[in-house]
Amino acid sequence: MRNKYVGYSLRIQVYSAKAGKILIMKNNFGPNLYKLRKGEGLGQIDLSAELGVSRATIGDYEGSKTQPKIETLIYFAEKFGVTLDELILAPEELVLRESNVEYGNKVSILQKTIDKLKDEISQLKDDKIALQAKLNEILELALDKKK
Repeated sequence: MRNKYVGYSLRIQVYSAKAGKILIMKNNFGPNLYKLRKGEGLGQIDLSAELGVSRATIGDYEGSKTQPKIETLIYFAEKFGVTLDELILAPEELVLRESNVEYGNKVSILQKTIDKLKDEISQLKDDKIALQAKLNEILELALDKKK
């Protein structure tokens, strides 16, 4: 029986606050796994032995012919000391995602600042009303004394 995942390309949806829409990002797991494995000086046989799979399975992952289960992705991320984003996404997509997170954080900070300023303005309005009432009271007393 033929593997149902052969030729399968995982697509990842990420909401972009900057663009205001969902972006479809391609899976870059195979090339990333290859670079990480080579960077550690490991052969496919070494990695397959650690994982308990065949060398061909590692080759299929790297060639983007098959996709591993989430548990296997987590294993690779922990083994190579990277996040799942770094393991799966292409470098340019990571930059886009990081800029979206940074943008979202800035928007959140700005919203908190705006809310705080609104509260301060409301307090100043209340203070102005209280001062105006006190001033009117003083003026009335002054006018009463003149009479």
